[in-house]
Amino acid sequence: MSDKPMMTRLTDSHDQDREFDIEFWQRQGDTAIAAAAWEMVVLHAAQRGISEDQLRLQRSVARIRRVRRVYGADLEQGH
Repeated sequence: MSDKPMMTRLTDSHDQDREFDIEFWQRQGDTAIAAAAWEMVVLHAAQRGISEDQLRLQRSVARIRRVRRVYGADLEQGH
């Protein structure tokens, strides 16, 4: 038998409660959540004809600068 936790729920189409889903994924842990998310990315890419080796995480770089006001004038902090 598998070591994975097993959870089941019977519901009808009118039941929109998300508590079961939230509890299920919280029990899985961060690693399982990340693996499931990556699996969905790979499946989506495959449907679009993109191979898994072309996928990578997107990296963005941003510069955030704080401006403070002193007596009505804008001064860049640190300059």
